Amino acid sequence: MKEAYRILPVCAGDVSGIASALYELGGMVVIHDPSGCNSTYNTHDEIRWYDQESYIFISGLNMRDAILGNDRKFIEDIVEAAEELDPEPCFIAICNSPVPYLNGTDFQGICRIVEERSGIKTFYVPGNGMHDYVRGAGRAFLEYARRMLPAPGQGTGSSAEPSVRQKVVRNIDRQGLGRDSEQPRRLRVCVLGATPLTYGNRRSIPHLRRILEMDGFDVTAVWAMGSTPQEIYRSTDADVNLVISDTGILAARYLKETYGIPFVAGAPVTRKLWAELAKKLMEAAEQPLQRQQDETAFLKRLDAAGRQYNRRSVFILIGEAVLSASLAASAGESAIILCPFPDSRPLLGPEDRFFDGEEELTECISDVRRNHPDTEIGIWADPMYKSVLSADLVFHPLPALACSGRLYRTEFPDYFDWAEEDGMQDNL
Repeated sequence: MKEAYRILPVCAGDVSGIASALYELGGMVVIHDPSGCNSTYNTHDEIRWYDQESYIFISGLNMRDAILGNDRKFIEDIVEAAEELDPEPCFIAICNSPVPYLNGTDFQGICRIVEERSGIKTFYVPGNGMHDYVRGAGRAFLEYARRMLPAPGQGTGSSAEPSVRQKVVRNIDRQGLGRDSEQPRRLRVCVLGATPLTYGNRRSIPHLRRILEMDGFDVTAVWAMGSTPQEIYRSTDADVNLVISDTGILAARYLKETYGIPFVAGAPVTRKLWAELAKKLMEAAEQPLQRQQDETAFLKRLDAAGRQYNRRSVFILIGEAVLSASLAASAGESAIILCPFPDSRPLLGPEDRFFDGEEELTECISDVRRNHPDTEIGIWADPMYKSVLSADLVFHPLPALACSGRLYRTEFPDYFDWAEEDGMQDNL
């Protein structure tokens, strides 16, 4: 049966993506649902509960209120809960499961009433519990940017004029990517698309920060792991954005259109790859208006980073487009991405494929075999995929919270651990 899963678990849903994206931003996330979505998110899709609290609520929708459209109770419960919280939430974000979506609930109207009564910025993140976390987290970042960032022209947002950016870039470029160099004004980078659903290893983001800072960049904020709401608010001060997962693309495009901040998509999983990414970050910052189409060029094929095709072996990576493309570039072998996320299709290269369900996945792998006869094929994917693949394929586990939940929590890869091997381990 197409578009169905009989063995594999489905990836984390859009509701989990929304809650995960907003978890550390000091707000109150309300899931309009009987209770199932909250327990699924808490049990399977979130690992920060162990050492960090967040305001995640469920509405407890019952059948009578759903049928009769009793939104008054929902509104009153949100306002009452917000008033009791200490500290007060910075914002209120509302999302929902399938039942309120099918009922045609007026979430925009509810948000306006809640904001008027509570005095707290309130916004709706579109979702219905029937899509994946890439869409949910991506829309959460986008709606947060629309409502919570300063208006264009306020403060120092989108700060540097092109001439200032060019001067900073020339300073960095002249001194090279040297971690001991001193800049009068370092290039400011905002990282977009960081959630445990993709980067479950708790050392990944500190390592990424270290990579950027030691090579002449200032990290304005990381959306949204390890940064305070105040740091996120200053994201518009960035000279360029670095998108490290598919979930950051929508916010990156919004920040570019609204504040003129260019972006580059890619994850620096190796030193060689980082050298290429750093160059592209500087190029994008220097000529933001002239590089309209270049922000995803690095992502789509990453040829500049050494991604090559040969006849001896082929790697298949199953997962998000941005991270998978970065891993493919670092492999130095033929690499094909198979992606289960519909919203990521524009980010895929010509040989990459989107699949919807287990049957399409096996068809994609069969196509790769036909197109690469007499070739060793290796699979890099979450361990759960091994159960639906042929035994003769060389399988390399790459566990992800979004797929296998906490089953392999101790084995989540640190994609930026080369920072330690490269002598960047100080202060981590």
